[in-house]
Amino acid sequence: MTKSYLVRGITGLALAATVTAGGVLAVSAPANAAVGDWERISAYNSGLVAAVPSPYTGNGLQVETATYGVYAWNGQWMRTTVATDTYTFTNRFSMQCLDNDNSTTAGTPVVQEPCKANAASQKWVLTHDPVLPVWHITNLASGLDLGIENGSASAGAGFIQARNAANNTSRMFQIW
Repeated sequence: MTKSYLVRGITGLALAATVTAGGVLAVSAPANAAVGDWERISAYNSGLVAAVPSPYTGNGLQVETATYGVYAWNGQWMRTTVATDTYTFTNRFSMQCLDNDNSTTAGTPVVQEPCKANAASQKWVLTHDPVLPVWHITNLASGLDLGIENGSASAGAGFIQARNAANNTSRMFQIW
């Protein structure tokens, strides 16, 4: 009886360690990760990731650049297919979607909002860059790219919608 209890205790600890390790492994998926894995949206010019700022679950919070940490669930996103090359991105911490707030104006902040079925403002088209190993992320409704305010390479810079400009590194992202 004692042995059985001890085994259950050790199994429970092993399970807890596996769950913790699973979180670490899930965020380090390769660039060709399957849709539905937790991924990072990482800026090409800085390596910083798209993250939801504290208090993390507030509606309408502007997504900003942040240093990535393995336990930083606010910087992890799930890519869900909605059409060919078109996806929604759901934040792992808040479970809210990347959204352009129904704006078609360049410079408008990109925010998180509760996920809504068929919301064009939450659909993003991925286009692989023909030269660099990166993706351009374009909002389906506005036709504007995901970009970083003033092309900043510093943590805390906000994500905005921006007009597409060839080889502008603040609008190039690697998703893995």
